[in-house]
Amino acid sequence: MGQSIINIMQIENININLIKDHPGNIRNHPAKQIRLLKKSIQECGFRFPVHLNEDKVLIAGHARVEAAKQLGFSEIPAVIHTDLSEQQERALRIADNRLAELEFNSLEEVKPETEKIDLTNNPKPKTIKVCPKCGHQWE
Repeated sequence: MGQSIINIMQIENININLIKDHPGNIRNHPAKQIRLLKKSIQECGFRFPVHLNEDKVLIAGHARVEAAKQLGFSEIPAVIHTDLSEQQERALRIADNRLAELEFNSLEEVKPETEKIDLTNNPKPKTIKVCPKCGHQWE
């Protein structure tokens, strides 16, 4: 049987100040995008981890990091990839930045879906904290 294409990824919280921008990041994130990401994070929680290489350089998630910084986060969830070549990192970076753009030609195409979203009556997500010494949990 061939090599498995499924990779198990572990998500861990990373100090946001340890995360490094990729020097070749080609995407510029407009203020509106960051504002919308911040609103999404505030209303739904930080649901999509950023992806880093073993040196904590961003592979994917530059806008999420910026939004989290503006929100005052000290840590964010991240997947650290230690098994990727430089070429694979580049491919993932391009895919993250560009493939989503191929799906919709304009915002008008997604408007029917976005109009169905009403987050005004949803409760804020609960944050469960765990004592590292005894395992006690609290909100």
